[in-house]
Amino acid sequence: MCFCHVCSVLPEKSAAPSKPAAADQSADVSRLDMRIGYIVSAKKHPDADTQYVEEVDLGEDEPRTVVSGLVNYMPLEKVTGD
Repeated sequence: MCFCHVCSVLPEKSAAPSKPAAADQSADVSRLDMRIGYIVSAKKHPDADTQYVEEVDLGEDEPRTVVSGLVNYMPLEKVTGD
C-alpha cells in the first residue's frame, strides 16, 4: 500500500462508487505513527514539476528520503529554512 501524495489523489480503480464515512465513526489515532524531523536538504524532483526530494533527519542512523508535493505551496528556500 502506498501513502505518497501522488497515489493519495488518484482515484481508485473500482466499478462501485465509494461511500462517504459515517459521521458517527471516529478516526483510530492509535494507528498513526507521527514523527518530527529536521529537513537536512531538499531539491526539486528531476522527473516531476510539483515535487521535492528531501532528506529528513528523524534521529535515526541515517536520514530518510521523502518525496513531497509541496512545490505549489512552499518555495524551496522555505522548505530548507534558508
